[in-house]
Amino acid sequence: MVPGLHIFVSNRLEVLVRQLAREIRQPCGSAAAAVLRPETVVIQSRGMERWLALELARHLGICAHCVFPFPNAFLQELFKGLLPDNPAESLFDREAMAFAIMQRLPEFSSRPACEHLRRYLTEDPTQIKRYQLAVKIADTFDQYLVFRPDLIFAWEAGRDDHWQAALWRDLAAGREGCHRAGLQRKLLEKIRHDGTLAAGKLPARVSVFGLSHLPPAYLETFAALGALMPVNLFLMNPCREFWAEIRSPREQVRITRRSAAELPPEALYLESGNRLLAAMGSMGRAFFSLIQTFEAHWHEDFQAPHGESLLARVQDDILSLTEGGRTAESHPHGAPDGSIEIHVCHSPMRE
Repeated sequence: MVPGLHIFVSNRLEVLVRQLAREIRQPCGSAAAAVLRPETVVIQSRGMERWLALELARHLGICAHCVFPFPNAFLQELFKGLLPDNPAESLFDREAMAFAIMQRLPEFSSRPACEHLRRYLTEDPTQIKRYQLAVKIADTFDQYLVFRPDLIFAWEAGRDDHWQAALWRDLAAGREGCHRAGLQRKLLEKIRHDGTLAAGKLPARVSVFGLSHLPPAYLETFAALGALMPVNLFLMNPCREFWAEIRSPREQVRITRRSAAELPPEALYLESGNRLLAAMGSMGRAFFSLIQTFEAHWHEDFQAPHGESLLARVQDDILSLTEGGRTAESHPHGAPDGSIEIHVCHSPMRE
């Protein structure tokens, strides 16, 4: 396959793994080089790794010389290989950052603008509250580095005077740009301006399988790598129609109230589509809206569910973005067919 960002979409995981096996079967580059380079498949869980290995072995006869890194581990390997000045150990690792923040909190909380921190840390003889606060702040900063790098860069440029910005500047003093967001920006610049990177420094091909979400910065990196090699994204999508604009009834009420002073409800053109998909698919909706902004080659293979079970009817309604299609048809009364079961889980979202 030619270099570029290739997006394979289906509503069935079995279809996606068959397409992945078809891609892996074709050597990328010369046959000799393909034998020596491992096949890189980025995944999001070890359970997915085990299932993929078994399915690839079933389709190909064997699954060998494949590596299954998580997205963050894959990017870290790119940093090590392409940015030689990247430090082996970073202060901005979440655990190290927590202890660095904990060390700074006593002095930092004594500043006039940090009175609420000082009040929280009073009566803490065992330093438990101080440690817990440092861990929480470090986790928040780590999320900023992944999802809001623009915010981090703005703070390092001197913008904003609140306590988070001030604490970050104190923490990053002399190390600006050595964190994940800074390294990712350097990596993008090097990929875009150095066309010789592909010679032995990068995989011959990268596949991303089954991820339900990627931070914008990560997706931008994969898109940039597509200029040097084939980058294949295998994504589950329950709906064959464009569903980025649908809104749940609750969202429609909230948007209508917020816009009532400016526009009448009929002028908002709010779409509901399938209510179940609109209510439970907000993360996927945002992810596919983000992917639409990148130039890519799309490969779609949707399959209608078989059977007349209640689950198949619900899946068919979601696939076609309809409300009350096959599901609204008469369903046999009496005992449930067992295709849909609701179990008590740790939270309503997990349920």
